Amino acid sequence: MDVDRLLRPNPFAGDRGRMSPAMREALDEPDPGRRLSGVVAAVAAGRLLVPALPHEHPGRTADGGVAEHSEEADPTGQAVAQAATLSVRIPGGRFATPVFSSADRLLACYPDARPIPVLGRNAAAQALASTGILALDPQDPSGRGAVALGRGAVAAIAAGEEWVPPWDNPKVLDGFAEALAERGAGDADLRLQPTPDGILRLVLAIPGDAGAGEAYAIVEAVVGAAEANPYLRSHLDVVEIVPVSANSQSIP
Repeated sequence: MDVDRLLRPNPFAGDRGRMSPAMREALDEPDPGRRLSGVVAAVAAGRLLVPALPHEHPGRTADGGVAEHSEEADPTGQAVAQAATLSVRIPGGRFATPVFSSADRLLACYPDARPIPVLGRNAAAQALASTGILALDPQDPSGRGAVALGRGAVAAIAAGEEWVPPWDNPKVLDGFAEALAERGAGDADLRLQPTPDGILRLVLAIPGDAGAGEAYAIVEAVVGAAEANPYLRSHLDVVEIVPVSANSQSIP
């Protein structure tokens, strides 16, 4: 028996599995950027719930008793590690580690699971060792309806550091601008926009007089920068590139 573990204070004593007020406020925010920033802050400062799936029964002895089986030294740690092996898909086809803001939302996705409360920073650290991305509150195991927290946000949460959203990060914007300048497309304009599901949209305004080949080269430069630039690669996960004409009156 691990006496030290039994005597250790439980940071989740009295936790009834409800969504925290900070998380509720963040998820109710209509602006996608403020919503995602609020979710990251709520995860960093609070707790999440991870699903502990049922173990296979160890079997029974000849006299009908439960067969001998090893006792988990740290059930919560084991649950977090097990949850990190689960994954759901987010838009763009990437895999993410599912976590939940409330017991109701967890059980709606995994009805047979047991909700285990964990500190948000611990869930983030475990996710970095697997998918690198957190999927908050997926509605089912397919990942539908989840809010994606990308690697940059997850790393900041795990390290206890402030997260700078990509759309507010000058180094991210400069990385794309440099790639465009190298292709002679410095007059192309780009904007980064968050979406409600946490995916980043890159709106690329291509000069109206650009031909098809030039437009393709501009898009290719942006895609290449996202894949080859180490800083961009570590701060961006799934990016939806939306090329539009700079002459368009309906630029999103």
